[in-house]
Amino acid sequence: MKEYYYAIGQNQFGPFTLDGLIKASVHLDTLIWHEGMSDWMPARNVPEVAAAIQAGNGNVTPTPPPLSEYGFPQQGQQPFRPNGPLDAPYYQSSGIPPKNWLVESILATLFCCLPFGIAGIVNASKVDSLWHRGDHAGAHRASQMAKQWTTVSFVLALVIYALYFFVVIIGLAAS
Repeated sequence: MKEYYYAIGQNQFGPFTLDGLIKASVHLDTLIWHEGMSDWMPARNVPEVAAAIQAGNGNVTPTPPPLSEYGFPQQGQQPFRPNGPLDAPYYQSSGIPPKNWLVESILATLFCCLPFGIAGIVNASKVDSLWHRGDHAGAHRASQMAKQWTTVSFVLALVIYALYFFVVIIGLAAS
């Protein structure tokens, strides 16, 4: 008996029998693998799985609508969420997201310059969610902005601390 696995984003689930796979509410675009396959394939390209999905409930789980350039459903469309107990977001990204700079932004806010550090935190908090929504360009932009604001905060703090110590040394030398 074949054992099937399926993947959502970077998460793999299985093994399942064919019936168990259908009960997990996979759809035609879900990546499937079983022993003997060289690579993961959409369920629609695995004949026995595609037939079982179509026969499972008498209907086929719809393919998600395209996203806008910002990673959101296009105007007038409802967000797509696959049916099933996992109910995981459909748009999972593969690969490694860019650095989010969150820790550095928080430290820069606490020890350096508050307003610029906050701008770094705001941008840093967007990186992972944009990446997992599939907006890779937006995630990279947010990462660059978080890095920029964190760096500005750090450099400005160094300048302020240097001026402070310079004034203290001048004051000590004068007295």
